[in-house]
Amino acid sequence: MQALQQLLFDDSLFFMRQALLMGLLASIPFGTIGSLVVARRITYLAAAIAHAVLGGIGFSLFAKFQWGWAWLHPMAGAMTAGILSSLLIGWVNMKYKAREDTVIGAIWSLGMASGLL
Repeated sequence: MQALQQLLFDDSLFFMRQALLMGLLASIPFGTIGSLVVARRITYLAAAIAHAVLGGIGFSLFAKFQWGWAWLHPMAGAMTAGILSSLLIGWVNMKYKAREDTVIGAIWSLGMASGLL
């Protein structure tokens, strides 16, 4: 109890007090969004996009060293791959009415495989 009082009222722990406050404030929308993600069965969407980003990084490094595109930064490839993968997941879901799990799994494996190449 004394540690909590020190955290809340000691001026030398301003950063920790702000971190606690931001964590409490962030828990409300994150809990709501988390419930929506579980209800729509897209729980591993973030992991699929992260693995697709790996493919974008791999492509940008390949283009940089193989084709001499010195201006191409890996972050640009990562952002492009992340945006394209999310657009592709949304497009396939709307056009073909497939379950989002199926499309997300395909993007995950495609991104990981292209990143390894």
